[in-house]
Amino acid sequence: MSWVTVVWSMTLSACLMVAGLHTLIWLKRPNSLGNLLFALAALAIGFLAVCEFWMMRSQTTAEFGEALRWLHVPAWFAIVTLCGFLRLHLRTGRQWLLYSIVATRSISLVLDFAFSPNLNFREITSLRHIPFLGESVSVAIGPANPWMLIGQLSLLLVVVYALDITASVWKRGDHRQALMVAGSVSLFFALATTQSIVALWGVLPMPITASAFYMLIVLAIAFELSREVVQAARIVDELHESERRVTLASETANLGFWSRDFQKQEVWATDNWRALFGIARSESMQTEQLLERIHPADRESVRQAMGAATEAVVPAIEFRLLPCNGQVRWITARFGVERADNGRPVRLHGAAMEITARKHADERFRSAVDAAPSGMILVNAQGHITLVNTQAERIFGYVREELLGRPIETLIPARFSEAHPDHLHSYWAAPAARSMGTGREIYGRRKDGGEVPIEVALSPITTAEGTAVIASIVDITLRHKSEAEAAQQRAELAHLSRITMVGELSGSLAHELTQPLTSILFNARAALRSLEHNPINTEEIREILHDIVEGDKLAADVIQRLRTLLKKEQVEHGPLDINEIVRDVLRLLRTDLMGRAVSVSTELTSSLPKVQGDRVQLQQVLVNLIMNGCDAMEGASGRARELSIRTAAGERGEVSICVVDHGCGIPPADLERIFQPFVTTKTKGTGLGLAVCRSIISAHHGSIRATNNIDGGASIRVTLPSTEPDGTSG
Repeated sequence: MSWVTVVWSMTLSACLMVAGLHTLIWLKRPNSLGNLLFALAALAIGFLAVCEFWMMRSQTTAEFGEALRWLHVPAWFAIVTLCGFLRLHLRTGRQWLLYSIVATRSISLVLDFAFSPNLNFREITSLRHIPFLGESVSVAIGPANPWMLIGQLSLLLVVVYALDITASVWKRGDHRQALMVAGSVSLFFALATTQSIVALWGVLPMPITASAFYMLIVLAIAFELSREVVQAARIVDELHESERRVTLASETANLGFWSRDFQKQEVWATDNWRALFGIARSESMQTEQLLERIHPADRESVRQAMGAATEAVVPAIEFRLLPCNGQVRWITARFGVERADNGRPVRLHGAAMEITARKHADERFRSAVDAAPSGMILVNAQGHITLVNTQAERIFGYVREELLGRPIETLIPARFSEAHPDHLHSYWAAPAARSMGTGREIYGRRKDGGEVPIEVALSPITTAEGTAVIASIVDITLRHKSEAEAAQQRAELAHLSRITMVGELSGSLAHELTQPLTSILFNARAALRSLEHNPINTEEIREILHDIVEGDKLAADVIQRLRTLLKKEQVEHGPLDINEIVRDVLRLLRTDLMGRAVSVSTELTSSLPKVQGDRVQLQQVLVNLIMNGCDAMEGASGRARELSIRTAAGERGEVSICVVDHGCGIPPADLERIFQPFVTTKTKGTGLGLAVCRSIISAHHGSIRATNNIDGGASIRVTLPSTEPDGTSG
């Protein structure tokens, strides 16, 4: 055992003994509050030694910073309780100085937890290992935090406070109390403060050893308070009790400790460690004898770990022991080397614990994951795959051995891999259960280089190696295929609906074609007659030919609108002007509206943002709504046949179209059902028109709803997302 371990363990034990002894005194004599404060001070100094030992044994800058941060907690208790003890025990001391000490120390404690990594350093850049008491200990290197001066001010105030009490007690004539109690506090606090300042400000490379000076204060005060032999015997009993508790703790945790002497080649072990390896107390132990108890498949790795421990810190290793009761047992072990003053390894120490139950639980977990219907992949904090189930093999085309240990980017297409490290970093910053790729399609990369559409759900879990994330993966190739087929069926239904609608509009279309064709015929005859005159009136012929051209354009426009409505092509979305669509539809239905004696008023908001959609499908929706409005007004006698079409922009950038009729309205019971297939309020209706409209609007990420007007009739409102910057389409 190293001198650092011995000294700081003894410091802790002694403080615990003193604290226990004076706690017993306080329990016997509740009025002796000074004994309680001294016990608390001794206890705090013991934990101060623990934090110093922790710092000296730290292996990382983060661990050192955390140890130094927590050192301020026992330091606060030690300073406050010692100052309180001096005032109570010696019945003197300036009160304002005591309050100043408590205030400044409390402020430094709050600042210690407010700064990162702690009050003393702005940043710990590295650790330096220096020789101390015959071994290597850690000290921090980094810029000091100037706020540390507040804490050091409190230490100087303690020295001033103790010197003031020393002078007062000396003047009072109690020289022994002045020197042993107040004098020891002022002297050793001054030494501890000086040593801490030198160490923390980097004047000399050394560990913080304030607890050693504070321990001298405890000893001086304890010697003065208790000089009887029986009290010394109680301290020894407390030490034995402390050792018993340590032993009991190790047995409760199923921990076994062992040590190997390199010079004598002897192995010492606790009873618990012997029980783990099945070695009786009477049996001698040699290294090779111990290795024979280890499973042959793990024997060489344990041998290598023991050899490597003499050169560097070795992480915990896991291995199997040969069955001694019919069952293979799993053990986890750590190794550490003790060195002489010249750096030569002297002893190898180790701790071992049985983890068979944990291993069985891991195996059950892996079996459950392998039986899951979804692909399951476990990824550690470094982004490497540590577990793959059968479904994941099927989805990505790999054998699990090909994926274990590889980075998760192996399964990510190249077009996404560049941004993936940022996504991974943001996830580990706040790991939580969530779906991956919400709002967009994501793909995985198969072994053959192909891509597969997937859905991924992430869930963080705690493992023996730390936090990991398990990804549940579902192959949605079949779903994509089903959605494509459903979209094709919807397109077929919409096309059928358009053909049916054209049949209903055939009379209107025939009338629209008759007008330009008749005009063309009359103008052609007039031109022939003009050609018979001599001389020929060329100006009149030019006007007639111009009328023929205009008539031909009008007929071609009618035919083009009919072809556009009837065409069956792949749906292609693009930016559209809703007002333009309204005008096109009204031109298409002009004659039919006149034949039904329906007047149409429009309120088209100018400068509307464009929407992303298919022109023909949106025209079909508007034609359906207008024709439904006309049909509704045919059954409402005594009402004006007026139809109103309004467009507007919403607060969030969406665009709305509202078709308002003055018909008989929609039965309240049908307002929620009117867009369902085969639900109609017309005697000869098929119930498909509004259902097709809803399907089209849903495919455009919009909404459609029906309401009854207060003054009669109904309104159908269609809302579509815009493509403008203030209303980007989803």
